Formats: sequence, structure tokens, C-alpha cells
Amino acid sequence: MQWTRKHDILLARKIVAQEPIKHKKGSIKSGRIWTQISHGLRTCQEVQFMVNLSQRGVRERFTTLRSKFKEKERVKHKESRISHGKQDELDVLIKEIIDREDLHEENKENENKNESDRVTASKMR
Repeated sequence: MQWTRKHDILLARKIVAQEPIKHKKGSIKSGRIWTQISHGLRTCQEVQFMVNLSQRGVRERFTTLRSKFKEKERVKHKESRISHGKQDELDVLIKEIIDREDLHEENKENENKNESDRVTASKMR
């Protein structure tokens, strides 16, 4: 299957809506959400997806989109520090997903730090 811009936008919309990034990578919950996303895309009436589209295919496509977006942002940043006008829908969606991932990782790190602080405090007592 050849992924088009419409395919990518629908994928990004599903990811924003279902947030598989909330769960640990490789976990059962994360896998179920990726499976739901792939099933939702297969049953989509707007654009034709492969009948055998798997969660792995969906995850790999998103990984590709994310790395392309990050590279494009890196190049834009190097070329100039001036804002480049408006972004298209796909760029906005990918940016939102990346921001949510970063926020989720920050929250996890804070939780881990708080837990280690509690353990240290209880050892001192």
C-alpha cells in the first residue's frame, strides 16, 4: 500500500484521539490501542486502507512520520529562527502528538523522582 497525505492525516487523527503514547511502549494496553487504530483505519470509508493493515504497520508509519517531522523542524530551525507561517494539518497533528509524548515522559520522570524521594525519606527515618 502506498501511504498518501490523506492516509497520514487520518492516522495522526486516530493517534491524537486514542493516545497510545499514554501507556508504556510494548505494553499490552499500548498494543490494544494500536490494534484499535489499525482496525479503525481499515474500516474507514473516506480513504481505502489495506485489508490486512496491522498494528505494526501503523506504528512503523507513525515512527516514520515523526522522524520526518523532526528532521524538517531541525532544518527549519537551522535555516532561520523566524517562524515559517502556517503549518498544514498533518504537521500540527504530529507536533501535538510529540508534545503529548514529551509531557507524558515528564510526568513519568516526576513520578519516579517523587517515589525515589519517598523511599529515601523513609530510609532516613
